[in-house]
Amino acid sequence: MRCLNCGLRVQRIQRHVVTTLPQELLIILSIWLRIEYLPMEDVLCHACYVLIQNADVNTPRTLGHTNVCAGCGCSLNEARLHFLEENGPLYEYFSWIRSIQNGRDSYAVCHNCWRRASRQAAQDSQREMAIPQAEIWALHGIADFQLHTNMGMVL
Repeated sequence: MRCLNCGLRVQRIQRHVVTTLPQELLIILSIWLRIEYLPMEDVLCHACYVLIQNADVNTPRTLGHTNVCAGCGCSLNEARLHFLEENGPLYEYFSWIRSIQNGRDSYAVCHNCWRRASRQAAQDSQREMAIPQAEIWALHGIADFQLHTNMGMVL
């Protein structure tokens, strides 16, 4: 469970369910996140809740917590961290980055999330290299694989 605005993991801290917010705060949050329909089961951390209470529709988006792991949502204040390059090799393994417009210029992940994504990327790379030749031909649109192999053609 993560804060809808800043992404902080909120299992153990005070949080506010989006469905309990007054209509004017829902409008501000919708503007900040640039989404028309808010996921009503989501929550805000208390810091973001306080910020949104003091905001109006013209207030630029503010994050209650800015140093948050894009992978697991933990605080990075005391953690070993790694910065992600936008559209870099590990960027696609962190779905939270793509899930909402989260208002950050750069993203960082804790060391554990970075290791997990690196392992997954290596496994995916090896899996792609192990695709049988028939599947490669099918991907290239070569319909009659048997015909080409009988004729001795090689890609």
